[in-house]
Amino acid sequence: MQSMTGFGRAERSFERSDIVVEIRTLNGRYLDLKPNLPRGLLSYEPRVRKQVQGLLHRGRVEVTVHLVPRATDRYQVDRAVVQNYLALSQEIQSLGIEGPLDLNGFLQLPGVLTSLGSLDDGESFASDLFGVLLDALGQVVESRAIEGKNLKTEIDNYLRTLEQLLEGIRAGANAVFSFHRQKLRERIDQLDVEEALDEGRLAQELVYYARRSDITEEIARLQSHISRFRDTTEDVTKSIGKNLDFLCQEMNREISTILAKSPLPDTSDLALKAKSEIEKIREQVQNVE
Repeated sequence: MQSMTGFGRAERSFERSDIVVEIRTLNGRYLDLKPNLPRGLLSYEPRVRKQVQGLLHRGRVEVTVHLVPRATDRYQVDRAVVQNYLALSQEIQSLGIEGPLDLNGFLQLPGVLTSLGSLDDGESFASDLFGVLLDALGQVVESRAIEGKNLKTEIDNYLRTLEQLLEGIRAGANAVFSFHRQKLRERIDQLDVEEALDEGRLAQELVYYARRSDITEEIARLQSHISRFRDTTEDVTKSIGKNLDFLCQEMNREISTILAKSPLPDTSDLALKAKSEIEKIREQVQNVE
């Protein structure tokens, strides 16, 4: 079981530049990947996405790549960008807008100068870049696994408490028939009926009330959901967060039905506590990939 929260940072120094990759992952319903690449590396975004998607399946993933030139005094002029700025300048002047185009201002325009340390030199650079990216992803996966282990421990504690409460509810379910017999007797006594009590009719009424408040099926289904939940948390081969969230919904449905059907105060109290444990489990499940 893996968490959706994690962090990884990898850095390597190469001849022309240092490459730094930082990856931060947060909770999210689906995989929401946000690459943040330098302008000169935008063409690599599809490959970055593919590599990340191969290891991470849910959550918000922010990937930031930094290029730090090792020779800061080495630049080249992007001629196409310069020509485009010149054409735009002439068009603006043709509209009657006057103003000098000085060299200092021109050199500060975006894209005019490109650091040689950030230039892509083909497959050699790509190999360097994706090697650093893979290192950072490895750290993210490791941190998510560690957090996932902690989550599993906490969820297991809640499940054990839930099962203990369910045992108490199961024990109380056997007392429902006696509860209804006593209540019916009390009502009859309050009516001060002189005629002999029809035991057959009383038995029918008891069966009717007992069926309406029978919670044995809900208890069995809830125990089944708990078992499936445990089995699912042992699966480390795929994303399980959505399945666990669905099981939490089903467990909550069963305990709510038990709470609505049971006439016994002690059982209702146990059911409320069980409902609270399920909510705690579901809260933790929101962090599971």
